[in-house]
Amino acid sequence: MLKEIIEEVSKRTDKAEGTHAVFSDRHHKPIEFSEDNYREIGSSIGKTLLFIDGGNAELLNAPGLSLQLVRNAAVIVKNNKLQKSIKREFYVLLTTEGRKEIKARLYSNGTKTDVVSASGNELAKFCESIRKSSEIKLATETANEGITVLDGTLEAANEMEKKHFDELYSEASKKGGVIAAIAKTTGLITDAGDSFPAMLNERGSGKAWYYHPVAEINSENHRAEMLFAKLHEKSSHVFRTEIYNKHKEKMQETMAELKENARELTFPGYPYGLILADRLARISEKEAKHVKAKIFAAAGNKWKNLKKSLAAVNAHEILDRMQVS
Repeated sequence: MLKEIIEEVSKRTDKAEGTHAVFSDRHHKPIEFSEDNYREIGSSIGKTLLFIDGGNAELLNAPGLSLQLVRNAAVIVKNNKLQKSIKREFYVLLTTEGRKEIKARLYSNGTKTDVVSASGNELAKFCESIRKSSEIKLATETANEGITVLDGTLEAANEMEKKHFDELYSEASKKGGVIAAIAKTTGLITDAGDSFPAMLNERGSGKAWYYHPVAEINSENHRAEMLFAKLHEKSSHVFRTEIYNKHKEKMQETMAELKENARELTFPGYPYGLILADRLARISEKEAKHVKAKIFAAAGNKWKNLKKSLAAVNAHEILDRMQVS
């Protein structure tokens, strides 16, 4: 049976066909594939690179309530040497207010800030948006005349994210910097139903390259040029990369700096600065458990009531522990 399954999977992965990428909305108009859109990446001139990433972990979960720890990280690199790193974290308490509104309260350095989502009831999804917004804010505060690289894309999912992106673009442009982003994963497919980056990789050369243009983007929530890049000749990965559309003329130099930074032997083709930022921002399961223990200890005699609410959703955790034991 497994051989049959592998055979079916191989049929899908052995080929990579198509003439353009497929997008789910009308604001992204695909551009037909052309060999002429492959561009060799040039040499670095030693620009400063700022990498931004974030992580979060859920600490408490009850119906209509979620407490999360969010951590942001910034890493500044020049000539592949770490110059500076910054780590910030805060707590987010999310609660549902009525049927279609979420209230989020941020706790950071003794201060409280309220953020309200006008619609929806998905607490985890709203927390992701808060985390992304906080990453963009950190990028705005630390942006310089070099190249700022965010994890993910430059597409805003809502007005909150758009506001922070607009502020970042303005600040970076004032300083003569460039805003870019690299997505760890992408589900973009071709019109034949195959992986778009796999199709580009199959047809591209063995050298480091980037492919542009991919699409005409006409959206105020996504002010970017989209390209795909193979940043190391020995890499098997092609990453979706974006650059703020008003910084388009600096695309070649941006890709040159990213290629120079993507020589880490453990993951060739992925910028080392993003590896460092990911390590700093990541919240391990062990760390999350430690923070949970501190919360339970601080709860004191309120723990009994809290435990009743948590019991409504923690059956999976109990079953997981039974499997381990």
